[in-house]
Amino acid sequence: MTEEKKEKRLSGFGETFRRYRKSKLAMAGLIVFTIILFFAVGAGLFGTYKESVTQHIMEKLQSPSSKHWFGTDAYGRDLFLRCIYGARISLIIGISSSALSMLGGCLIGMTAGFYGGRYDNIIMRVMDIFSSIPTILLAICIVAALGSDTINLIVALAISRIPAFARIARASVMGESGREYVEAAKAGGTRDARIMIRHIFPNILGPLLVQATTNVAQMILQTASLSFLGLGVEAPAPEWGAIISGAKGFMLLYPYMIWIPGLCIILASMSINLIGDGLRDALDPRLKT
Repeated sequence: MTEEKKEKRLSGFGETFRRYRKSKLAMAGLIVFTIILFFAVGAGLFGTYKESVTQHIMEKLQSPSSKHWFGTDAYGRDLFLRCIYGARISLIIGISSSALSMLGGCLIGMTAGFYGGRYDNIIMRVMDIFSSIPTILLAICIVAALGSDTINLIVALAISRIPAFARIARASVMGESGREYVEAAKAGGTRDARIMIRHIFPNILGPLLVQATTNVAQMILQTASLSFLGLGVEAPAPEWGAIISGAKGFMLLYPYMIWIPGLCIILASMSINLIGDGLRDALDPRLKT
């Protein structure tokens, strides 16, 4: 890559971030998410994963204190440690499943929009069938069929969100496939795969990134929902939904066991949604002038 191309990319990134910074809510979401990411990545600075799952019955059901910042659960496990390791698990599942669904949706949607015709009709009717099934219900069916496992959970969540990415990719490709640069590439004998990957994909990446960002928040919520139902991350893994599920019997006497991990879910999903809204405005070509 030449220096001129590097400068153009850096200037483009700087311009996008400048527009992103105009939104105070988007910046607030970025700050909150950065804090959550710091605790998720640096969870080992506060204690080991083994400590977050090891039972200490003599210290069970202790209220928040200087020793246990978020208190302890019914098995004496430190809730602060469980929440920050839960952030790591939730982010890994959310980002991985969103990336897989984006990859699968792009492959399906781009080919459907590029070739059109009968292939497009068949593919989009299949996507309609998947879209008619509620996302959480589809994820429950897949997890129930494959088994309750972290990998299976990621696959189930990814499959449930492929139709959304396929529709966005298809619509974007259909808008780009008739442009001059695509016609010139076809006239030059460029292969279809190269045209889609090298020429069209960079021009439709904006809406896909926005969808992927907001999709991470949805994946975190669905992960928590499935874990609460016992179909997600298996105990004693410290996932936010599983923590709430294990504490529902102590809701009245020890409410902190419910609202602390619940607040973590709210802050994570809200901050990611705010980042997605900021990216949408920053990448909108109508707002560049």
